[in-house]
Amino acid sequence: MTNTTHAHEGRGCDASCADEIAHEIDRRGPQNVAAVLIEPINGTTGGAFVPPDGYLRRVSEVCRERDVLVIHDEVLTGMWRTGTPLASHHWDGCEPDMVILSKGLGAGYTSVGAVLVSPQAARWIRHEDADPLPAMGTMATHPLMAAACLGVLDDLEELDIEAFVARGQHLGEAVAALNSVGPVQDVRGRGFLYGVEVAPGQLWPVMRAAEQRGVFFYPFTGAGEPRSEGLVVAPPLISSNDDIEFLITALTDALNAVS
Repeated sequence: MTNTTHAHEGRGCDASCADEIAHEIDRRGPQNVAAVLIEPINGTTGGAFVPPDGYLRRVSEVCRERDVLVIHDEVLTGMWRTGTPLASHHWDGCEPDMVILSKGLGAGYTSVGAVLVSPQAARWIRHEDADPLPAMGTMATHPLMAAACLGVLDDLEELDIEAFVARGQHLGEAVAALNSVGPVQDVRGRGFLYGVEVAPGQLWPVMRAAEQRGVFFYPFTGAGEPRSEGLVVAPPLISSNDDIEFLITALTDALNAVS
């Protein structure tokens, strides 16, 4: 399995960067690569990097041409976190063979995970001549997990999508306005998931200043080159506009306090 970080907006890359994945598969030999595992929108390792348009489609094309599976890690980005049911839904033509879900699936009430499998791949699991896949473990299939997941899915089905998307846009505009405030070097993301990159050495002072103002953010310390560090802005999906204003005000004050 090839684990890869992908290209992102604003750093001199486009869909053709997916050819690096083709090169790595070919270097190892397609017969030695089971799957490419990728976050459609990067989470906490790099801080909500959004791939350029066409990139994920090209990744899928590269893998299909070589009979390599595509697995989308949507543990963080799934369940409407980026403004769509799955982060990959922001682009056409990039449907994966498998999707991994967790976190938002249980809304924090219980630990739970799920794997969605495409119809094409499902036939390998349900082969009539093979034993069933043992998709469970010691702590799996607990009724509490099922109840939490069903409750989350019920609430998401009742979601006022228009109002939800509008709140996400309001959040995005507010976070984008932080670009160049104090130590901020970059802002990126979608929906209810944003990364605020700060100058080297400024992450922990900003985190402390924000906590003093009643808001705690998830830090990221970067991956790849150039390395980045900053904080993830990912409020609850049920956040009101007043909640968003409180969050942004606290973050703005924290950034100005350390500038």
